Amino acid sequence: MSVEVIVLLGLLAVQTWLMPKLNNKHLLFLIPGIFVALSLYVFREKLSLLIVMGLMLGFFIYYMAGLSQWDRIKNEKQKKHLKEKFFNEK
Repeated sequence: MSVEVIVLLGLLAVQTWLMPKLNNKHLLFLIPGIFVALSLYVFREKLSLLIVMGLMLGFFIYYMAGLSQWDRIKNEKQKKHLKEKFFNEK
């Protein structure tokens, strides 16, 4: 295994670990873009169409994961707000 593949797998592992821990909407969209840019930089000399397509697919998957993560966070905040609202009225 070459160094580039090890670096790419390391970036993917860090991104997979980091995405569920983010609670900021902007970071959920920014982090996958940073990792795609780093991956393109690592493979800048050996870039092929298959690698670019794989990176774009990976970016799309993590972007959608970020959206679902943000929806989950928003729903939790909304439930908390509704509980506080109903308990404070009584």
